[in-house]
Amino acid sequence: MKPSLAAIVLAAGRGTRMRSQCAKVLHEIAGKPMVSHAVQAVAAVKPELLVLVVGHQARDVEKVARQALPDCKLVVSRQDRQLGTAHAAYAGMRILPTEFSGDVLICYGDLPLLKPATLREFLKEHRASSSLVSFISIQSDKGGAYGRVLRNTSGEVEAIVEARDATPAQLAITEVNTGIYLIEAKFLRWALDQVQSNNTQGEYYLTDVIAIARGSGVKVKAWVAPNPAEFIGINSREELAQV
Repeated sequence: MKPSLAAIVLAAGRGTRMRSQCAKVLHEIAGKPMVSHAVQAVAAVKPELLVLVVGHQARDVEKVARQALPDCKLVVSRQDRQLGTAHAAYAGMRILPTEFSGDVLICYGDLPLLKPATLREFLKEHRASSSLVSFISIQSDKGGAYGRVLRNTSGEVEAIVEARDATPAQLAITEVNTGIYLIEAKFLRWALDQVQSNNTQGEYYLTDVIAIARGSGVKVKAWVAPNPAEFIGINSREELAQV
């Protein structure tokens, strides 16, 4: 029997570096809002339920997403305070039925270049590995603000460290986290309850779920995607123009 799949798209942020009154995910790329590109890519892998987490300009973001997915079962969760990616994922899980026991795909509303084929391959690799927790990583010489993937001497993933909390040696690591995860629902609920905000931003990082998983003996798989360009996030006008 094919395992169940749900999806959460995080689209609550304002995007202050865009210097715009318009929420970041509502800025257009190739004639349509970037969140439309993102939710259509996620919907293409056919989740049973797609949860959109909204915050800034929530009604507008929801309206655009529904227009992009007229035939998809889309539900919305409101994140009134943006306290980090784990807090946003928690808002999404709040909507998911407690009896749901499949995999949860977590993506972002500001990744308009992500291809459905990439998500399908990720899902295939995740299930073939029998992991409870998987995420997509890429190789990049310019890691910038991406979290660095920490592996042990055996090559196993141990943790992800956010760039702002990384040491100079960790910043030199070229394998970085894209922020896209597949996590078994029951474990995700438990792990999100363990996440703390003891970091420089005082936020709840979804990346901490990786260390929590490894600390509890859970296998974690990092699937290295072949095309880093698909994971260009948009945080500024310059990046918007580039994409």
